[in-house]
Formats: sequence, C-alpha cells, structure tokens
Amino acid sequence: MKNIIYVSLISVCVVLVVLVLGIYYTQDFTEELSFADSLSLTNDFESDYTQESINFIEAKIGTLELENNGYFEESYDVPVIIGCLNLREGSEVQLPESKFQVSFGELGVRERNIKIPVGSDLNYDLVARYSPPYASISFNSLRENVVSISLYSSSKKESSPFGNAYYENIEYLGCNQLLREKEPLKLIFLLA
Repeated sequence: MKNIIYVSLISVCVVLVVLVLGIYYTQDFTEELSFADSLSLTNDFESDYTQESINFIEAKIGTLELENNGYFEESYDVPVIIGCLNLREGSEVQLPESKFQVSFGELGVRERNIKIPVGSDLNYDLVARYSPPYASISFNSLRENVVSISLYSSSKKESSPFGNAYYENIEYLGCNQLLREKEPLKLIFLLA
C-alpha cells in the first residue's frame, strides 16, 4: 500500500514539473533586435578626435526590445555582438584594429544575464564604440576608406530556466576569421 502512495506522489510531482517547465518554455516572451540600415559619419556619430587621430567614435546602431507577457520571470541571456569595419575596395589604409564590441545601453558589454519581470517591456539601445589602439588613424582617413560595418552575434548553444545559456565565444576571433566562418547578422552602410 505504501508503494502505491509513493509511486502516485512521485507521478504527480513529475507531472507538475513537466507542466511548469512546459508553461515556462511556451510563455509569451518576445525578443526583437533591430538595426539601422545606414549611418551618417557626420550626423549619427559622437566622437572625440583631433586632426591626426581618433580617441573614440560611437553611434547608436539599433535597439533590443524584450517583452514578457508570460506567467514567470524570464531569464534572458544577452548575446555578444561584435562589429568589424569594412574598407572600401582598393583601399590601402591599414587600420590599427578593425573590430569593436556593441554594448546594450546601460548594460554595457559585460552584463550577460538579465531578469525580465512578468508584464515588463524593456528597451535597450545598441551602441557601437570604436576606439583604435594608440589613436593612430585620422577621422578623415576613416571616413574616406570605411564603407560599412558587419555585425556578428554569438550563437546560443543551450538554455535553461535555472541558469545562464552557453554561447559560443566570438570575442577573441579576428574580423578575417569572422568573415570566413560566420554569416553577418547585419551589414550597416556608412554614409560620408
């Protein structure tokens, strides 16, 4: 008799766990990444540069919208987005660095997991910031030779309501390797 009660109790617990996980994974949660198609180097960017060198140049390149209309708080894993500067064909300019990271507004580039409460609608600006090492390229040289930026995103490998998802690590790949091995998430053209 005890065995029947134990088996029944365990069966009810298993059904409840499966039901809760089913509701969690099918809850109404939307994620939308949107990017600009083009940016103007003279109007859309904030910068700090002298005639000879750039300290930094940055621009809002898109938005991330997260909406949770489900029954549980959603654990959202922020992807890593890497950008690469694409030179004009035939350009002989040597960039000191052609790669940059994209930050998610106030989350920055290091925050990897955020909790989205039920009924929340959160928006984050995606900001690209290029800071060449040693400030060894001029703004005019950059404006005349860079025609677009390619954005690459890490792919989610696994997800769990109990912890962070595992993403492939693209932060340490160079732009040439990204170009060969990955399809760009978005190509944004730069207007002079």
